[in-house]
Amino acid sequence: MPPVADRRRPLADRLELSAPHLAVLDFWRGVLARYEDSTIENLSLEEALPGRIVCHARLHHRSSATGETLDYVIVQSTELERGRVVRQINVLAGG
Repeated sequence: MPPVADRRRPLADRLELSAPHLAVLDFWRGVLARYEDSTIENLSLEEALPGRIVCHARLHHRSSATGETLDYVIVQSTELERGRVVRQINVLAGG
């Protein structure tokens, strides 16, 4: 049986993250600090192969204080094994 999770510290502080993972975490922390309102609109969802799902989604972030917005579309590829996510990759569409 695995040990009980230590919920006193954030998950990111309990993991050994590589530089690219830390950059992604810093991006999301910055988005949350700058924009209070965020929405995700799923544009498409398809089973590309058995056990692989591809989704296109539009993300919209807005600051109610300044009216500033950030909009972009991602392509999310999810690989499944026995009904569990084993790998997920998000790529900026058109990038």
